Amino acid sequence: AQRQNREAASTGTSLFEEELREFKTEVQKHMQHMEKAVHVQDLERLEVHVQELESAKAEAQRQNREAASTGTSLFEEELREFKTEVQKHMQHMEKAVHVQDLERLEVHVQELESAKAEAQRQNRE
Repeated sequence: AQRQNREAASTGTSLFEEELREFKTEVQKHMQHMEKAVHVQDLERLEVHVQELESAKAEAQRQNREAASTGTSLFEEELREFKTEVQKHMQHMEKAVHVQDLERLEVHVQELESAKAEAQRQNRE
C-alpha cells in the first residue's frame, strides 16, 4: 500500500510537474503575445507621434515662410521710409546749399557794389 501510495504520489507529482510546465509554456506564449501587442501599440503610438511631429514641422515651416515674407515686407517698407527720409534730408541739404550759395552771391553782389561805388568815387576824384 505504501509502495502504491509512493507510486501514485510520484505519478501525481510528475503529472503536476508536467501540467506546471505546460502552464508555464502557455503563460510564456501569452506573455510573448502580450509583448507583441504592446510592441504594436507602441509602434502605433510612435507612428502617430511621428505624424504629429511632421505636421508640427510643416506648420513651423509655413510660419517661417510667412514670417520671412512679412519680415521682407517690413524691411522693404522700412527701406522705403528710409529712402524717403534720405530724399527729404537731401532736399533740405540742397535748399541749405542753395541758401548758402544765395548768401554768398549776395555778399559777392555787395562786394561788387562796394567796389563799383569805390571805383565811381575814385573816378570822381
